[in-house]
Amino acid sequence: MGCRATTNLYGGSGMSPVKTKAVVLQAFRYRESSSILHLFSESHGRIHGIAKGIRAQARSPQLVERGHIIETLAYVKPHRELHTLGAVQILEFFPSTRMSLVKSAVRDVAFELLLAAVTVTDPHPELFDFIVRVLDTIEGKPEETVYPWLLWRYYVRFAAMMGIAPKLDACICCGRRIEGEQGFLNAPKGGVECGRCSKSKAGQISVPNEVRLFLCGEGKIGEKIKTIPAPERIRMTRLLDSFCRYHFDIRSESKSLEFLEGLMKNGRESTTTGKARGLGFRP
Repeated sequence: MGCRATTNLYGGSGMSPVKTKAVVLQAFRYRESSSILHLFSESHGRIHGIAKGIRAQARSPQLVERGHIIETLAYVKPHRELHTLGAVQILEFFPSTRMSLVKSAVRDVAFELLLAAVTVTDPHPELFDFIVRVLDTIEGKPEETVYPWLLWRYYVRFAAMMGIAPKLDACICCGRRIEGEQGFLNAPKGGVECGRCSKSKAGQISVPNEVRLFLCGEGKIGEKIKTIPAPERIRMTRLLDSFCRYHFDIRSESKSLEFLEGLMKNGRESTTTGKARGLGFRP
């Protein structure tokens, strides 16, 4: 449990408040005492609203930030983009993630994709639960598990929850099960091609067999996959990110991913790879 901040400044009359849990995707200061919060809520899905007076009424320096899980009274009014948030209370603030550049960068990559892919207010409790499990896993696992293994599975499982799961167990063209060989990820076709069917066979779209099995849930973080060099990890991360951006029609580049890549290139990646454990969350 984190430190708590509350406000009793609700919205106008005629709005029925709903108490809901929510993940804070973005938080912006608004004037002197308020904050504008972009949330993914359990009750309404993605919403953003203004928490009036929350900065002035905070009982401690722990203010609502990106990555927190909060509980709030949401006054969601139809046909309005900015809603009113009252009685904001921090439930979890994930101190280990806040203290780690790598963990917070992976979280931000996940949030940036979510913000770009989900643009309407629509309840999706399964997706909310998935995001919470991802945050819990980032908090509890070491950096060398969070990046790249958790991030790679996040891409695949988030895509699956949004209805665009990549086909990884068999060739998307001929249907032959891929065994003991690399595949080639074809984003427009929605999955991997085998060596026989792939016209490109370009190295930048190749998916090593051990990575493909891991993403399918058929392989663990074994010794071979743990020795994948940093440039190859960056390439695979970019490949999975590009797959999602193609299917969600996201035209902009990921600033959070660029920051994460900068950390890796500057030697911030953990050098201890032998402690990687299971990821702990399920789709």
